Amino acid sequence: MAGRSVFVSTHWKLISFVGRIPQRLATSKWGITSDSFLQAPRRHIASKKRLPFEVNTAVEKDVLVYSHANDRFYKLLTYFGCAQFAFWAYLGLFSFQTLRDEPEEQLDTTEQSWWRKVASKESKYKNGISVLCFCFGYLVLCISIMYPARAVKQLWLLKGGSTVQLDTFSALGRYKTVIVPMDSVSCLQARVDASAQIPMKVKGKWFFFLLDKRGRFHSTDLFDYAVGLTRSVK
Repeated sequence: MAGRSVFVSTHWKLISFVGRIPQRLATSKWGITSDSFLQAPRRHIASKKRLPFEVNTAVEKDVLVYSHANDRFYKLLTYFGCAQFAFWAYLGLFSFQTLRDEPEEQLDTTEQSWWRKVASKESKYKNGISVLCFCFGYLVLCISIMYPARAVKQLWLLKGGSTVQLDTFSALGRYKTVIVPMDSVSCLQARVDASAQIPMKVKGKWFFFLLDKRGRFHSTDLFDYAVGLTRSVK
């Protein structure tokens, strides 16, 4: 009987000690409880930092990514192209109407340099000179009109993050808007690598759109890791 009572007493003490373990842990200096073990992983997940390239593109409203205000330059460029076209067209018309051959009696039969021979037979070249002048003036005019139409004034990431809006300059200070899916836009150079301008290819459009680096990037993360990525567009 004595041995049995000792066994029961020892067994009871062991049960009491095990039962007091949670209470001792709760009052310990470390404050470790079962709730602490459950909450620790949650705190670890909540404190995880977002990587630089993990950008939330699902914007709730239209976001201005880039802007460049240079209206005066592009307006003057258009005026310059018109003036050049008028000048070269007049020069071509003048050449066509005034170039004549010298009379045979005024031609010197002695040996002449090549440019004197050309000058003495101007009528043979007047058509070529006239066409050349007109084509050169027309080329300058086209460049002065097309270049502003591909210079980006504002770049927007529209609501939802799947569409991009490009506002470009146009002739005589007007603007042109192009709205395309973001997957249809590809930048050939990164923002930090480009020297003066960033060429941007838009699917279905001729020539490249140009972003002047003197402009302002309002959201560098959205441009570097979303809009300004290099994609395969054909």
